[in-house]
Amino acid sequence: MTKYLKHQLLKALPGLLRRFDLVQRTTILRKAISSANLVNSLTRSETIELLRECARVLQISGYVHTGELGPFCGAVKDQSVHGHYLQTNEWSPALQSLLRERVFTERVGTYVDVGANIGLTLIPIAKLGNIRCIGIEPEPRNFTLLRVNCLLNEVADKVELLNYAAMSAPGEVTMELSDWNFGDHRIRLDGQDDASNGTKAAPRLVRVRAAPIDDLIDTTALMRPIVTKVDTQGAEIEVLGGARTLLELTDILILEFWPFGLKRLGGKPEDLLALLKDFRFAALTKLDDQPQAALAISDPVDVIFEEALRRSAAARENHYWDLIVTKLPIDKAPRGGG
Repeated sequence: MTKYLKHQLLKALPGLLRRFDLVQRTTILRKAISSANLVNSLTRSETIELLRECARVLQISGYVHTGELGPFCGAVKDQSVHGHYLQTNEWSPALQSLLRERVFTERVGTYVDVGANIGLTLIPIAKLGNIRCIGIEPEPRNFTLLRVNCLLNEVADKVELLNYAAMSAPGEVTMELSDWNFGDHRIRLDGQDDASNGTKAAPRLVRVRAAPIDDLIDTTALMRPIVTKVDTQGAEIEVLGGARTLLELTDILILEFWPFGLKRLGGKPEDLLALLKDFRFAALTKLDDQPQAALAISDPVDVIFEEALRRSAAARENHYWDLIVTKLPIDKAPRGGG
């Protein structure tokens, strides 16, 4: 009976409240709803939206969230990278599992993260042991958060951070900034406008320093296994063009394969694949869709490259994959040594 009465009251409540003016309604609701009841009644997504709105009203630009990977500071507006970590408490668990459990098993080696963002991939690897970690991030706000997160997670002395856009030649480049996805800041070629750049609204632009990775890193001092991750929103051809020495040394390369992004910067999928000719085994997947520890990297590269070109021919703007290439099958990759 109590349940029935509550149900009927909830149905009648909007009509009852409309009989009062705004001040009276506010008074009634304040008496009826405590702050604890309000928060407890919200879903996680609704709580996060409430947090963002409170931050906007209070002019708070960032916050720290502690999830499974530790404490990470991110921007309130970033709904994609730090927002995902806030929502799920994790970040790319399949990639984390691959690196921790099947690559850096001896807790030594080198990890180069190009497009390190706020450190959600880089910092967990730095915590593992004697692994040299190098993070390259061009966007100034992300780079500041990356440095803060290294301090929060007590790995600042184990990570080398470089505030550059990794390109094939030194100089400066323009980046267009996403207002809501801080993992989707993109290089813009000189002379491109918003329409030709695949941008629906005029983005904010910033000039950043650019340099080839081979000029930034002393490749003679890298311990093996050497893992390089490149996630640069379509600039992968430029990145690898300036990293030929690092590429020769790299045992495992993990990079985003986004046909639209490559074409947007004047490249072609086949141009990217041509740079990877020295690797022998590959996998084309979506790491975020993979169960942990389920990934095998043992198919011949020519088979995977053929599949990559087939997919790219029909790919739309939002179609992307993770391409992983190795010089040995992943279970036989070099582990330790110098």
